[in-house]
Amino acid sequence: MQQLLDEVKNMQKNAKCLFAAEKIEAAIDKVAKEMTEKLADENPVLLCVMNGAVIFMGQLVTKLLFPLQIDYIHATRYRGEMLGKDLHC
Repeated sequence: MQQLLDEVKNMQKNAKCLFAAEKIEAAIDKVAKEMTEKLADENPVLLCVMNGAVIFMGQLVTKLLFPLQIDYIHATRYRGEMLGKDLHC
């Protein structure tokens, strides 16, 4: 377990920011606006792919002010490893 924690800390230390928080927020706003225009009268089911999309989904649903349902699916290619292989659901 300590080895995994050390690997995560090392990745965080060496990570590069690809997009500023403001750009990410603007992109989420754009997606929410488009979804609202298309789905506001539909009561859609939003599926979150765990675990990778949980943060995005959480930020997105706070901007969707219409009836909707939320569920999740679990899909992984990593299975505890650092490199992905075949997709498993």
